[in-house]
Amino acid sequence: MGSRAGYEYRYGFAAAYGGVLPLKTFGWRKKLFFEIRTNFILRKRISKEEEEVIIGSERFEEVIIGSERFDMILGDDFEDPTYLILWIKPRLKSYWIIPSDEIDLLLSGAFDFAKQCSSNDNDNLVIPAVVNLEICTVQIEGESIDDAFDRAISGECLEPIFLMLNFSGRNDEINKLVPSELQRFLNTRLDKVRVEDLDEGLSLMNECSICLRSPIVGSRISVLPNCGHAFHSHCIHELKIKINSPYLFENFQVFINLQG
Repeated sequence: MGSRAGYEYRYGFAAAYGGVLPLKTFGWRKKLFFEIRTNFILRKRISKEEEEVIIGSERFEEVIIGSERFDMILGDDFEDPTYLILWIKPRLKSYWIIPSDEIDLLLSGAFDFAKQCSSNDNDNLVIPAVVNLEICTVQIEGESIDDAFDRAISGECLEPIFLMLNFSGRNDEINKLVPSELQRFLNTRLDKVRVEDLDEGLSLMNECSICLRSPIVGSRISVLPNCGHAFHSHCIHELKIKINSPYLFENFQVFINLQG
C-alpha cells in the first residue's frame, strides 16, 4: 500500500485459473500469464465516516470510476521480470500516483509469484497470475465531493486501454477498428505532459476545448503538432478515434470546424 496527498493505492497477487479469457495459440511451452486488474475507487467522507464508492464501470472487467484489465505473456525462458516491466510499466505509470521504483517492485513481485506458482504446477501450460490493484482517490477534508470526483483517477481519463499490445485476443476486435497509422500517431507522435503543478498546467492551457475542463494536478496534456494548441491527451485520443484519422484535427481550426 502507498499514498500521496489525496490518493492511495494497494495491490495483491492471486492465481486465477478459472478467470482468464481464452488465449491465442502460443505453442506447447509453459507460459506465465500476467493480468492487471485495476479498480478505480473514490473514497468519500461522510461526517466522521469514510465510504468507498463505485462510480460506473468499463468492460475491461470490474473497476470503479472505470475498470480495466490488461495482460502480458512471458515464456518459461525468462529468468527475470525485465520484459514484463518493459511492457506493463507504462500503463501503471499513467496512473501517476505510484512511484517508478514501486512499480518495479510490484511487477517483480508478480513475476516471483508466478514463477512460484509455476514451480508447483506441472499440469498446466499457462500459469495465470493476477495483480489486483486499487487506485483510490480520497476526498480531502474540506473538499467537496464534486471536486474530489473531478480529480479522480479513472480509466475514462487515460488513453484507451485497447491501444495497448495484448496477448489474450481480448481487444482484437475493437483494436482492428482503429487504423494502424492512427495508432502510431496516438502512441508516438502525440507527446504527453503530466501536470505536476497547477501553474504548469495553466501555462499549457486554461481550458480543454473538448471537455471544457481546466487542467488539474495529474492531468496529461498534449499539444497539437501543427498549431500548438493544447488539450487533455485522452480527449484527443477519443476524438481522433471517433473521426478515424490522424490528419483531421492536427490543428485548432479543424477542431472548430468539427464542433461547429
